[in-house]
Formats: sequence, structure tokens, C-alpha cells
Amino acid sequence: MIEMWRFQKDITAPFSGQRFTIRRVRFIDYMAELGFAVSTADKLRSAVEELRTKTSDKDLEEKTTRFYLSHGVVEPKIWFGAEAECPPDEICFADIAADVGAIVSEIVEYSTAVAIQPEPQDDGVNVSN
Repeated sequence: MIEMWRFQKDITAPFSGQRFTIRRVRFIDYMAELGFAVSTADKLRSAVEELRTKTSDKDLEEKTTRFYLSHGVVEPKIWFGAEAECPPDEICFADIAADVGAIVSEIVEYSTAVAIQPEPQDDGVNVSN
């Protein structure tokens, strides 16, 4: 039996109150997305240092946000296209603007955390926080 709590976590966005299911995202995948080849620990350290020099780059911030939301949110999916074309089962990026930083922070934190089994609620249903 697959225990999804080991791989996914439910969160509630602080401003909208929307619930999201998130998953872990590997940092090495993030670095690869940015174009860094990190096959060894030394190359990873070098890439991280180079990344630190670009922290004020607005494009980097947008790429980072989009990467973590695209790869870390299981459901509901986030739509990055034109608002008028957003499918009914997805949330438009513009609609969660106030929550974006908190959601990305949750994904990053969860990506480095050990899986902890959620405690059952009074009704016996497990909910992860």
C-alpha cells in the first residue's frame, strides 16, 4: 500500500485559504533548470556561488518561482497562461499572487524535510499540515 503522506503534504495558503497538495522538489533539478551542470559536489558549490551573484536578477526570481510552483504543486495545478484561458480545474497564477511566496517557501522547506506521518483528526482522517 502506498502511503502518500510520505511523498506529499497538504498546505493552506495564508491569504486565500486555498488548499494545495505539494511534493518534494530536488534542488539539483532546480539547478539543472537554470542551466547549471552539477555532476560533482565541487561543481554544485561553484554553481551555488554563481547563483548567489545573480540573486537580484528579476528573471531568476521569476524562473525560480515558476519552477517550484510547476514542479512542487500537485493539485490544484497552477495556470501560467492567459487568465481568460485558464482551465476550470486549475488556478490562475494571478489569482494566488499574495500567496506565491508562502507556497514556494513551503515547497522548499518540505523538499528538505523528513516525512512525518500526520496525526489523525477527531474523525479519524489523517491530514498533514
